[in-house]
Amino acid sequence: MRFDAPRPVRNHFTGGILSNDQATALHITVVPDSKRLSLENLSQLTRLPDLKQAIINFVASQTTEVATCMSYFTSIDVWHKFRVQLHSNFQSSVIMPSQVVQARPPGDLFPHGNCDVVLLDSSRQSRNPYTIAQVRTVFKPHLTPSMVQDLRFSFLLTPLLYVQYFKVCQEDPSTRMWMVERCLTETERGTVRIGEVIPLMCISHAAELVAVYGEKANRAISSYTSQECYSRFFLNHYADKEVYNALHGKVDEDFFYRPDIQ
Repeated sequence: MRFDAPRPVRNHFTGGILSNDQATALHITVVPDSKRLSLENLSQLTRLPDLKQAIINFVASQTTEVATCMSYFTSIDVWHKFRVQLHSNFQSSVIMPSQVVQARPPGDLFPHGNCDVVLLDSSRQSRNPYTIAQVRTVFKPHLTPSMVQDLRFSFLLTPLLYVQYFKVCQEDPSTRMWMVERCLTETERGTVRIGEVIPLMCISHAAELVAVYGEKANRAISSYTSQECYSRFFLNHYADKEVYNALHGKVDEDFFYRPDIQ
């Protein structure tokens, strides 16, 4: 009989990517899930027709040499997940276990993709003020050694995310959870979700949404499709005490850690 001992928490703060405020460690694998895709293939794989324009907008916000920089996106590496790790809100010396954020493209099991939601750094520079977003894909140009040494485009050394935003509607009085809905805009293609390319370092927390089913749930919608088929969600701050504290501020630590409370 074999016994496996508990594994220690891996510290991504020592070798991972740190967020803009240095409070969050982010980790992706060395080997991507898909290598050297063309931009057109990635757009088709993820069903994101505005991906190229979103990349152009991001590049234009970083450099004036847009055409030269876009030539680096002829070959793209893609990841289907990454990890987010935080220090405890209650004991800053404690490193919490990392959480996986999925960004899988549409497939047989998840016809609309399996893409998780995150909270973003509110102080980041962006034309969109929203801080709740669904990660649709994680990618980075496949850079040659000469490209890596090109300091003009050093912002390409860190993985990028294409995200679609949610906005806060109201607080539900019965659950005391915030209700959010997708941010939409009108284009020549009709009503579409507002999306943007941002650096991975903009992530601050992983988040969890619960669909607002209404008076009666639609039985045709499953757990594999609910996040794409419903338009309104609860931002679940009851997922764990760390998330609750991150959204609502610190509680009285002396009370929380009283030894007589189990």
